[in-house]
Amino acid sequence: MASGLIGWLYGRRKSRLISSVVRHLELATRCVEDISEATHRALNNDNPIDILELLNEKEREADTYRRSIIYELSKSELTAEDKDDLSHLVKRVDMIADYARGAGRILSILPKLGDLPVELKSCIRDMVELLVKCGQATRRCVETLLEDKEEALKYADKVEEIEEGIDEVYGRCRRLIVDNSDKMPVAHIIFLVQFLDALENTADSCEDTVDQVRVIAIHIG
Repeated sequence: MASGLIGWLYGRRKSRLISSVVRHLELATRCVEDISEATHRALNNDNPIDILELLNEKEREADTYRRSIIYELSKSELTAEDKDDLSHLVKRVDMIADYARGAGRILSILPKLGDLPVELKSCIRDMVELLVKCGQATRRCVETLLEDKEEALKYADKVEEIEEGIDEVYGRCRRLIVDNSDKMPVAHIIFLVQFLDALENTADSCEDTVDQVRVIAIHIG
């Protein structure tokens, strides 16, 4: 059926390690959903602090799962190559949560996003909505790898397609910031650009994750 990695995953699907991998992935994608919801609130001039606090908790929990998974891998009977494959996958998943939390930190100190120009607010909404889709497709890509390699690769392609769309919206948002720079304080512009960068890095981490799925799929043969 498979190389050492996937054969081992199939054989121990109910093990603590596999449960941790699934939970880790769930937490990372929920961090993406949280930063999207918090952004929507901020764009409506509603306070997003409670959502950002939940995001922080999930990111810390995801980090705990990452450490646990790496420790369990070190004790497993997998080959060195397979351990390396899975540890890289876990680290890339963890970066999704890290960048989402970073975006949340910046959002927490940004002035009211609801006061931004309408077109810029619409652009930011487009970006976070695509980011949620990117996170969801990433989750399905990794989960499907346990069942169907070809289906997982289709999800990987979908993530890449969505990430390209995010890049386009990201560029549009940056142009709108420049076009409206005379209406915003310099400090606001700096933090807003950093916020967009963190969102874009979150999407890049999704793409990095599915790239690692492709590596594992190649090793499956």
